[in-house]
Amino acid sequence: MIDVLETAAREAGKTLLTYFRKELTATRKTSHQNIVTEADMASQARIRDIILAETAKRGIPPGDVGFIGEENLRKPGRHLFVIDPLDGTNNFASGFDYFGISIGYLYDGAPVSGIIYRPATDTFVAAGTGHDAFRMEHGTRHPMHIAATALEDTLAATYMSSDQASRHDHFLLLDRLVPALRGLRILGAASLDLTHFADSRNNINVVLYRRTYLWDIAAAHVIIRESGGVMTDWSGKPIVLNPKLPNEPYRVLVCHPGNLSRLVGLLAVGQ
Repeated sequence: MIDVLETAAREAGKTLLTYFRKELTATRKTSHQNIVTEADMASQARIRDIILAETAKRGIPPGDVGFIGEENLRKPGRHLFVIDPLDGTNNFASGFDYFGISIGYLYDGAPVSGIIYRPATDTFVAAGTGHDAFRMEHGTRHPMHIAATALEDTLAATYMSSDQASRHDHFLLLDRLVPALRGLRILGAASLDLTHFADSRNNINVVLYRRTYLWDIAAAHVIIRESGGVMTDWSGKPIVLNPKLPNEPYRVLVCHPGNLSRLVGLLAVGQ
């Protein structure tokens, strides 16, 4: 199914780039820091249409194809595609090219494959169950494996919530966590942060989010697993995706297995 995900992501990426660094109409979801644009909606529609066309070519009845998309797209199905059509909307709307498309594929509720695409650089990271994660860059496929790195030599990626209460608690937590790390990066697109984690060329080997949703992590769930990393909650319990509750938030910690217990201990102190 990775070929279907790639086709959909690449075509949606072309759609996004037609809007990028041009005047956009942005609508607030909850505040000026939490917005949706016409580019989000156009990308999601393009992904949905391509997936329906490509799965039909493979003999999958349309009634068996389901969707969970960030922008209020909900349709149950045995073959379930979980879509973030524009991860990093604030970056996109501000002309910063750190944004991506994330599509995860679940079969009978189990994560099977995923792709995360960065249109601005035409690169993607993907994985399927039982197959190594890989990065496709300039037409060349590169296997991806998480490197074992001591925390003091590691960068962490996180985000700042638009919710004031969550942000305050998160600051307190980071105050305890950052001294154990080389440094902290806040870049504004969760899915792309997670592709850096799986890439041994850099040392972003910890990713921490206080409030993420299914569309943020469905593709990364497979990629992290197949690259040798772990995705857990803040107590170290493996994240189990629940498509029956698409609006349920997740507290996510992603790291090398060898660093999990120490990180969980640091997070426990801060909670």
